[in-house]
Amino acid sequence: MLALLLLVAPLYFHPNIGGTGFRIPHNIILWSVASIIAFYSLYKLTFSQFLYLPRFYLYILSFPVLVWCSGVLAGVEIATHWFFRLLYIWGGLLFLFGLFQHRLKQIQLDRLLFILLFSGLLHALVGLTQIILVKNMPSWLPVNPSGVPTGLFQQINNQASFQVTIIIVGLWLVTRPFIRHGHYWRFISVVTIISLSAFIVSYSGSRVGALGFLLALPLLLSSRWQFVKTDKKRWPLIFVALLLAISSANLVENKRGLTSVLEKATAINSGYSSTARLGMYDISLNLIKQKPLFGHGIGSFVRVWQYGKPAFYQQHPDAVLPSQRVSHPHNETIFWLVEGGLVAGLGLLLVVTGIILSLSKLPPSRRYAYAALLMPIALHTQVELPFYISAQHWFVFLFLLAVTLWPSKKAFKLKLSMAATKSIRIISIIAAISSIGFLSHSYAASTEFKNYLLKKSPIDKPFPIAQQNPYFKSLVLDLMMTSLFHSSKKYEIDSNMKIFAEWTEQEIIYNPHILYFRLGMESYLSLKQHIQACSFARKGNAIYPKEESLKQLVKQCDKKGIALY
Repeated sequence: MLALLLLVAPLYFHPNIGGTGFRIPHNIILWSVASIIAFYSLYKLTFSQFLYLPRFYLYILSFPVLVWCSGVLAGVEIATHWFFRLLYIWGGLLFLFGLFQHRLKQIQLDRLLFILLFSGLLHALVGLTQIILVKNMPSWLPVNPSGVPTGLFQQINNQASFQVTIIIVGLWLVTRPFIRHGHYWRFISVVTIISLSAFIVSYSGSRVGALGFLLALPLLLSSRWQFVKTDKKRWPLIFVALLLAISSANLVENKRGLTSVLEKATAINSGYSSTARLGMYDISLNLIKQKPLFGHGIGSFVRVWQYGKPAFYQQHPDAVLPSQRVSHPHNETIFWLVEGGLVAGLGLLLVVTGIILSLSKLPPSRRYAYAALLMPIALHTQVELPFYISAQHWFVFLFLLAVTLWPSKKAFKLKLSMAATKSIRIISIIAAISSIGFLSHSYAASTEFKNYLLKKSPIDKPFPIAQQNPYFKSLVLDLMMTSLFHSSKKYEIDSNMKIFAEWTEQEIIYNPHILYFRLGMESYLSLKQHIQACSFARKGNAIYPKEESLKQLVKQCDKKGIALY
């Protein structure tokens, strides 16, 4: 099942609306497989006399507990967001601890890592196809009209951090008996895969990919140097292959590659006027100062960050910020500090402390190498949101974390009563069936969105399943209300237009999306309620000053007076 999770499940694709979580179809498939593994592990536990856990498991367990506490004390902004966020974390924790119950040997872990390399190969081949075919991709593969090798991921940095992880895993395996004393085809496979991965990373021009590689490679080499220096046939070949892959990618596409990485790094030094990231961090840090202990509440980031923009623009009128709504500060630590405060931040700190303590107990030949395995994806979480976009990143990271913590696992004597044993088994079975049922329903909802995009949906009821799905029903409501606006405007149905206008007034309180400000303004203009239209435009313009329609109406309101316009 782990091989299925690492290699097969991530390959599923169908046209989708994009975004995060289950809006991306293969995330549903990945969670389905992971759920089976997690609940089977819990079921299997009842047949064992011991519970196996990493030595510092309490440090890891502290994070979801403290996040729950901060949510209870600070309040929950949107109940469904809070619920799914906690399920995501607790589900990942059950998966992680569940792996330890299978008592895998080191050779079996190495085989699974070898299988993971082929997942990287498939993603890289899709990326290479996107470079060559560009818009002529077959319908069963994702198209990137710019020729960017995103693979089956939604965006290039996800591909880059994953491929850097593949490179480091491959180099680690070369120092292991599985490759050193195995069939030579294994070594050839590793060199081929990591070379193609290096080509994709270099071609992409991903800054986080380049930085992850530059940080992880020295850690790995310093830790495994005794194996590198004694293997004088294989390692020179590896270094030459990597060098050729990196340099050839830059020769093929010099507008991206290393040139792009340097340009992005230079932009950061130019301050708020050249990069949006600095402004995003500045607003987020101010929000942390406002409610430092428990944060603004789980699910509150979208609201508090957008409404924090006007004050930032007053101090930095020429600053560059994303033109669309921001749902994440592109830094996981800052995100949790905003929503969960120092309580959630303490949970993150304890997780990191537990990992560092586990690494410190290892001999140098493994300590830094294991840190290198975690580095690319861990670094990515500090500059973007890979776990929300890609479930593969989440489960690969958890698997690599399990590999890292494996030497520190401890056996705890398990004494379960007959009632407890039966209860755990029943709960495991019911939870597994419920999870698969919900995920199957979510998959069916996802196919409705696919049909909607391909214009194959029935006009009267395009989302009969999705509107009943707890995850997708809010998205369906957004689409239906937007459709109501356009039909009301087309056929001049004022009663429906009024319903939409009143809905946007409530929606922007928790979800200040640029689209709702624009359409809300237009709906009031259509109803000839100019005072409300001007009020809507001013609110939106303060948050999205680059939005032309809002800007133009504010100018007209100021010029002619609110009462007239």
